[in-house]
Amino acid sequence: MENTLLSYLSALQTNDAMALEKLTNNLTQLLKNFYPYIIAVISALVVFWAAYIGLKWWQAGNQDKQREAKAYLKNFILGVVLIFVLSVVVVSLISWLGNWMETTM
Repeated sequence: MENTLLSYLSALQTNDAMALEKLTNNLTQLLKNFYPYIIAVISALVVFWAAYIGLKWWQAGNQDKQREAKAYLKNFILGVVLIFVLSVVVVSLISWLGNWMETTM
């Protein structure tokens, strides 16, 4: 009975490892296929938003509107930097977790 349970658990672990590897490969391939399109869309949004903020600053007549446009610009730059840093961290974390799972399984 104990031997059967151990063999069952071993087979289950092997199947889980193969399923995890298949899932990891599929997700990696999916990201590789769509990564250029995602970057293109995000880049276009950044350019249009920057142009909008630039026009808002250019059209600001009084000091209050100029301060508001400056605040938009500061928040925009902070947001772009934050998104870049988070994307690098997430990619690194996914890579690290994948390597960790391979070594522990």
